[in-house]
Amino acid sequence: MKAVMLWINGWAMPDEVWEPIVDALDDCEHRGPDYSRIVHPEQFYTAVREQLSPLRSMPLIVIGWSMGGMLGLRLAQESAVDGLIAIGTAARFVGSRGDGSSGWQDTHLRLMSRKLTRNREQVIGDFHYSMFTQAERERIADVGVRLADKWPQPTLLAGLSYLQKEDCSPLLPEIACPVTVIHGTEDGICPYRAGVELASGLSASALSASALSSARLVSVPGGGHAIPLLYPEIIIEEAKRMVGRYGK
Repeated sequence: MKAVMLWINGWAMPDEVWEPIVDALDDCEHRGPDYSRIVHPEQFYTAVREQLSPLRSMPLIVIGWSMGGMLGLRLAQESAVDGLIAIGTAARFVGSRGDGSSGWQDTHLRLMSRKLTRNREQVIGDFHYSMFTQAERERIADVGVRLADKWPQPTLLAGLSYLQKEDCSPLLPEIACPVTVIHGTEDGICPYRAGVELASGLSASALSASALSSARLVSVPGGGHAIPLLYPEIIIEEAKRMVGRYGK
């Protein structure tokens, strides 16, 4: 039976970011949610769940990046998911510490929301800049990485609201599928510490869950937030590992 891979984007990211990875996994079926009509934060999860109805009899691997990883965590807790790969993801995007070591502050997201209505280009540009380390910025100048700004304005605002409110921490004990957490050690948007805490929380939960449940942390030394863009081979390898285990 062919496995299905559900690709869930991060905030403001175009679907094209997954293309090189999807092309390398041509023996799987690939799906992704449609965010184009979203105007309220709760609609993101609805859009993700809509992809499940035709897949009930097929092994399902979910790959979520950043905000997409949070949606993937909720999906894994509520639905029959066979495996989850969470990239640059935290259980909660808004940090609990004032030093920024566990995530962005709520005030920063509120400021972004206000600025979006006045200068969208600058907000998106600043966000894209923060996705890369200095070394990666030099690298993308050579490779020519470009990120299209395609999200409708209401969807961007709804996404920021989602990031402010969502907290997946209480869900972790109920996630029974294998989870791989891929995180850059120099991630400037979702700090590495948040990824370590996510993997640790999932692993602790697995001890009281089933023998099939487990969490694995894959660290990307020197990597920033843009793992799908600059380190696609890591995602391909981990996706193949998941498919090899569950995609019969």
